Amino acid sequence: MAQQPDVVLLGVSGNDVLRRIQPTTTTANITATLSKFKAADVPVVLIAQPYFSGSALFGKASDSPIYENIAESEAVPLYSNGWSKVLSDDDLKSDKIHANAAGYCHFTIGLHEYLQDKGWTR
Repeated sequence: MAQQPDVVLLGVSGNDVLRRIQPTTTTANITATLSKFKAADVPVVLIAQPYFSGSALFGKASDSPIYENIAESEAVPLYSNGWSKVLSDDDLKSDKIHANAAGYCHFTIGLHEYLQDKGWTR
């Protein structure tokens, strides 16, 4: 028997920036994934990922603008700034591009609050 999830949390393509994959390709891949979930009538929350920018070199990460564009065009909710906040705080990172335990905790608490606000969880 197949299971139907209540919601899918889709936080993908963070490594696309490191691999220098074109944003149009990343957008197409995320959109195709969303289409599959929509066809199965599974709700999705898109999780924004940071991108490489000049400010990121100085410790100020920002969400890639593709996530806001995708969320708007595909009419899906977007959890934004979760990873960007974590990766902008040296106390929440284990290295320049990864969260440490405190960073994952910070991200998870923020995501949970977002999901509560949207009525996805108690």
